[in-house]
Amino acid sequence: MHKKVQSLLITGVLSANMVGSTISVFADDTSKKKIVRYVLKNDRITNKEACELLDIKDSRAYKLLREMNESGILKKEGSYRDSYYRIAEDKRAYHA
Repeated sequence: MHKKVQSLLITGVLSANMVGSTISVFADDTSKKKIVRYVLKNDRITNKEACELLDIKDSRAYKLLREMNESGILKKEGSYRDSYYRIAEDKRAYHA
């Protein structure tokens, strides 16, 4: 199992339904689920990439990424136009 996925499962950010060696991962919200999958595959996501991935406006993507950052799912790195989000390593900010 991918280390980041395992960490998210342990903290309760994601839940897993295990059937044999197949793991289905679910996030609370469809948009957030897509973002988590994208970051797990690509290591990070920018606001522009979230807009394209979800076919939403810049302001909505910013709000989703900010919420995920504040809840401890993602960690923002960089600033302004150079900012991007990664899966947060430290899950202490997450409250179940």
